[in-house]
Amino acid sequence: MMSSNKDKNKNVEDRKTVSSSCSSLTLTSTTENKPDHSPTNPRPTGSRVQFLNLHQVYQKVQSRVGRESKQRLVDARVRMVVTFDAQIEGIQIFVERVPEAAALLGDNTGRVELEPRMGDLVLNKQYLSVDLDSVYLSPQGMPVYKLSTVDAEKRNRFRIVVVIKFIDGTKSKPYFSRPFLIRSRRSSRQDSS
Repeated sequence: MMSSNKDKNKNVEDRKTVSSSCSSLTLTSTTENKPDHSPTNPRPTGSRVQFLNLHQVYQKVQSRVGRESKQRLVDARVRMVVTFDAQIEGIQIFVERVPEAAALLGDNTGRVELEPRMGDLVLNKQYLSVDLDSVYLSPQGMPVYKLSTVDAEKRNRFRIVVVIKFIDGTKSKPYFSRPFLIRSRRSSRQDSS
């Protein structure tokens, strides 16, 4: 009887040790340890994302279609390559104002999804691109690239976010591009004065 209680206590201590030393593991109802790959605890992977032609600065120019005038990004197609270590189902790409800039500006737009254009698939590398100018308004109807004229160098910084979706239903951690600045291009009338 005494040894039975010792065994029970030892098992409880072992479970406590396992749960405290393995924060990414969760205990299921069958008492098996399985990784938790929820959005808050993404799948650890050997994947990586390279941004091949990301500019430090993108320009917005005035564009008129019919009677509507908008500022649109020029030369805004970004090429990238995603290297992965497991079979993938898809790749989600978003653009967002960097968190510090969003806080300064009070911008609540958040991440806006971009439609990737898939290129070549070579072994475990997927080549693709996105057009930053393919979105003008967020799903909430807010201009995605609304620019601030005050403290523009800090407030008008954006980044690309890439999430890899695996065939088993899990997702990678988000991969972030380095921040880039968006500016309004000065018109030729402003340049000549």
